[in-house]
Amino acid sequence: TVVNYEYLFYWRFKLDGTIDYEIRLSGELSTNLLSERESEPTHGTIVAPGVNAQIHQHMFCARLDMAVDGDENTVSEIDVVPEESELGNAFVAKETVLKNESEAVRTCDATKARTWKVSNPAKLNPISKKPVAYKLVPFTRGPVHPVLMTSDKSSVSSKGQFAKANLWVTPRDPKERFPAGEYVVQQQEPDGLPKWIKAKRNIENT
Repeated sequence: TVVNYEYLFYWRFKLDGTIDYEIRLSGELSTNLLSERESEPTHGTIVAPGVNAQIHQHMFCARLDMAVDGDENTVSEIDVVPEESELGNAFVAKETVLKNESEAVRTCDATKARTWKVSNPAKLNPISKKPVAYKLVPFTRGPVHPVLMTSDKSSVSSKGQFAKANLWVTPRDPKERFPAGEYVVQQQEPDGLPKWIKAKRNIENT
């Protein structure tokens, strides 16, 4: 059996309110025969005589309809960055509110411990006196994976533009059901998220 992938999707709802999401993969390698006169593949690893396991990516899209203590939510990006100080030993968590959907196409950045926060400005935490919030924390048990690596001229990029970023924030619209597009493999032009954000709609406190 070749390319007999089985994906395992784990949603864990924990007692402290954490939602943990993990994707695993089982099955056979995706392989192909070496081309004529090709002795060493440039885009893979030899796994048997004349058989190449090519380098490739698996891309997924998960839609989260957030409602943190109500519907009027704001999303902000949190970066941990150095701060000028006398001893040079200070750093802070810098928060940037994402105001419209065209600027809310974001990628992970492990060098800044980047996270995103979905908050409700109308509801304050009684201890911190800051808006109640739920934090999105990028986490991987293996190597950090890049966004879609195909070039813009590739049909893969045209069909799968949703995978060019780790996070897209859009206002909720009942007609916008499939962020990756209605029929990803069959679609001839970008659909879903890249089409939706052209409207540059407000996403702050909404």
